[in-house]
Amino acid sequence: MRVGVLIGWAVSSHLSSEFVGMMVGIVGVAFCLNKWIWSRNRSPARGTISAGLFWGAMTGITSFVSHSGGPTFQIYVLPQYLQKMTFAGTSTILFATLNAAKIVPYWEMGQFTGIDMTIALWLAPSAGLGTMLGKRLTESKRLADGV
Repeated sequence: MRVGVLIGWAVSSHLSSEFVGMMVGIVGVAFCLNKWIWSRNRSPARGTISAGLFWGAMTGITSFVSHSGGPTFQIYVLPQYLQKMTFAGTSTILFATLNAAKIVPYWEMGQFTGIDMTIALWLAPSAGLGTMLGKRLTESKRLADGV
């Protein structure tokens, strides 16, 4: 993942976010088609180090360049059929770490401005409330049972 951030940093001036977003969309559609058409009733896949490194790097690149690391992360994780709380915890820790890893490169590229910090401070309370609400919903019995 951190390697992906470094690669994203290195190539970000050469790739448009639209191009990366389009590529992530194509990969996402291909993943969905694969799941719907060819992967029905499959047993859970085992995660491998090589696949984890590859898709982790792809997640770092796509997250750095166009803030769209979710599809590449899910390509690796969803076929493993993780428990709901394991999936939620894994994605939360991954994207928190990934976003922290992007701070220095973004700062160096001049991506943070005074207006950005002001907006971030205004939005921080809603982010906290959203986090607490998301935690409650994730832990709720009705959602746990798929109702």
